[in-house]
Amino acid sequence: MTSKIEILIVEDEEAQADKLKNDLTELGYSVCGTAQSGKEALALFYGKEPDLVILDINLKGEMDGIEVGMRITEDKLCRKPVIFITVDNTLETFHKAKIAQPFAYLLKPYDRFTLQHQMELAIHYFNYGSGGSIRESFQKGIFQDDFFYIKKMKRVVKVLYNEVLYAEVESNYSTLVTTSEKYTLLSSLSELQKKLPENSFIRIHKNYIANLREIKEFNFEEYTVSIIGKTLPIGKKFKSKITDRIPMMR
Repeated sequence: MTSKIEILIVEDEEAQADKLKNDLTELGYSVCGTAQSGKEALALFYGKEPDLVILDINLKGEMDGIEVGMRITEDKLCRKPVIFITVDNTLETFHKAKIAQPFAYLLKPYDRFTLQHQMELAIHYFNYGSGGSIRESFQKGIFQDDFFYIKKMKRVVKVLYNEVLYAEVESNYSTLVTTSEKYTLLSSLSELQKKLPENSFIRIHKNYIANLREIKEFNFEEYTVSIIGKTLPIGKKFKSKITDRIPMMR
């Protein structure tokens, strides 16, 4: 099953937190936790490891949202994109918030689809940088160590590599087939091969890449492999590479 993008909500007003959680759920995201204070927010951030943090600036307690945001964005090992949300529309607060380097700054009441667009922007710029258009980056996929982000209809989804069964190419597009869905990327198979973890994936044909751990059967007489009932061809020039990798399978 494809993993949803995990969001941490930091909001000390229960009604606002519930509304935000409901909106995010309806948009296809997953809320991994809700914090009401800075201390609780940091504990959940390091415990849950969310993909993105939506952070109210005006928190009660020892730390306000800006300080929490700074701690998250200044952590070079664990930092994640932060979106500030607030009722405070003063320039003074806005300029203070900029120090924490948020990826977006929204005023309440927010529009749900504006929130979604800002989240996509945050994921894009945090993971991909400013090179290329945002639309193109999601069409090509934003690849990380254990997963990638891809646009599916109106949603951005997070797909774990161990969910991918195989990939096939048609023209300039590659289709990644997972245990639950198919995802189309604007990428050649050669480009995709460079992005997928080398220890888990292998090129078996000019048109196919397979997840080694999902291959259930090799047939070197018919030059095919079987993955969950699907038979894929083996290119003859790839046979030796496959046999070299078989001992690595676990």
